Amino acid sequence: MRLSIDDAGWPDRAVAELAGRQRTLVSRRQLLALGASTDAIDRAVRRGRLHRVHHGVYSLVRAQARPRFAAEQAAILACGPTAVLSHHSAALVHGLRLPARVPEVHVTVTDSDRARRGIQIHTTTVLHPRERHRAQGLPVTSVARTLVDLAPLYGTRQLAPLVDQALRLASRARLIETLDRHPRRPGTPRLRRLLDPARPSADTWSKAEAKLLAAIRRAHLPTPEANVPIGGYIADLLWREQRVIVEYDSEHYHSGPGVFHRDRTRHNDLSTGARHAVLHVTEEHIGHELERVIMWITQALTRAGGW
Repeated sequence: MRLSIDDAGWPDRAVAELAGRQRTLVSRRQLLALGASTDAIDRAVRRGRLHRVHHGVYSLVRAQARPRFAAEQAAILACGPTAVLSHHSAALVHGLRLPARVPEVHVTVTDSDRARRGIQIHTTTVLHPRERHRAQGLPVTSVARTLVDLAPLYGTRQLAPLVDQALRLASRARLIETLDRHPRRPGTPRLRRLLDPARPSADTWSKAEAKLLAAIRRAHLPTPEANVPIGGYIADLLWREQRVIVEYDSEHYHSGPGVFHRDRTRHNDLSTGARHAVLHVTEEHIGHELERVIMWITQALTRAGGW
């Protein structure tokens, strides 16, 4: 097919069609393949016809006008043909809800690549074909591989809901098959425990949280933030101004000597180093002593200066 190139050496229609398929984005290599000259590309950047996103990657529109996952699309174009979205970025594309938002785009490549601003690049020697997927039109790690990558970064309390969400997208057998390929990766034993069919779903805690939040609203207390990163921890509920934290404690997730020790360490770090008042509530508290929980929260907020 003969491309239509205007007097300035710019294949306008072809560029628009390509960018339309790529969330307004094109790479320099693609522009050259369409017949645009190097001079024409540089001229388009100077005149605002192209907006630079990464080295050799451009958008036809400014950042605020780009669609969802444009940043992820740009990272893939910037990192080359072996790149796949991974870690937090893959989780978001798959629709998994994360404990906290991560600003950088995470990409895994099977060849070495230099650092790029705004992109966290992970290098692996090989990525199994079953660990490469496409979602939202983007190359991503599979749901199972994404869990393996995220497992070292979260505690059991934050990882459990991710596992439950993953089980709605992939079979338990597929998840375990992926774990078998990565037996020595940090977090793999924790994932195996969470994939135990006998484990209660984290949805139990989601219902308890909804019940507590409803009670907080009925008591006309300030609405807390949920799943907030503080230092190296994730606070379940946080009243930021009053520096009050509520932690959900489950016997299933918080039993065992190692977990007991880590929980006490977290409590001490938050209450001394971070200077927060930390309240611990259980499912039993929420189910049968909800008024007492609201009283504890009210007293903690009052001691902190009210609201």
